Amino acid sequence: MTRGTVRSATPRPAATYRPPVRSAAGLVIAVVLTGFTALLLNGTYRFEGPVVLPVTSSHGLHAGDVALLLGWAAAMAALVALVRRPGP
Repeated sequence: MTRGTVRSATPRPAATYRPPVRSAAGLVIAVVLTGFTALLLNGTYRFEGPVVLPVTSSHGLHAGDVALLLGWAAAMAALVALVRRPGP
């Protein structure tokens, strides 16, 4: 700064400011959503479908798991878009 220059005390522009509450809420939602997804992947349910990708001799990725993972990815992308959205 040069001599005589005054810095203004204006708040940061809305495009670069993200409230900490929004980031914290996004993190909580991501953790809970990931936890539920992990529970569904590890459990057995009625409409698992055929094994798409065998992992071991007794475990594998079922067709229902693929749909679950695609839903998780879409939900996480939407969550990131909401958290990164500018403004309050």
